[in-house]
Amino acid sequence: MKKVIFIHGYTSSSKKKKYQIIAQELKKAGVSCSIPVLPGGEYPHSKQWLEIIDKEVSRSKDPVVLVGHSLGTRAVLLYLDKFGKKVDTVILIASFNNDCKLNRGRKDEHYPDFFDYAINIDKVKKLPISSLLYIPKTMTQLTTAKVNKLPKN
Repeated sequence: MKKVIFIHGYTSSSKKKKYQIIAQELKKAGVSCSIPVLPGGEYPHSKQWLEIIDKEVSRSKDPVVLVGHSLGTRAVLLYLDKFGKKVDTVILIASFNNDCKLNRGRKDEHYPDFFDYAINIDKVKKLPISSLLYIPKTMTQLTTAKVNKLPKN
């Protein structure tokens, strides 16, 4: 069995309805899942997020699937670059590019330390990751639009 660890995006929370629904559905399917509480609100710090991700990954006795959304994708890649720990699968949803100068100024510099340096993508690619799935923002918007049109039971 694998353990899915979701890393949410900027100003999001593990308490958001979408994450609770995902957790419930995975639990129904018998899949272990965690959505850690990541501190900082509008002013998150990468060091805190990376420490929490490391604790979550280290605690798992099962192979880990890291899922990052938006700023969470940057945190996942920073984690892999810094710690180099083995994870089974990485899923990046609506990720940032690796342009630190461009991204440091977003959101009035509320999260600049996530972009202190460019991630060594070649190093990350060499890690023993069995699968890497990238879902671009445009695909996320299309999927969300389709899901929002589904009838609510």
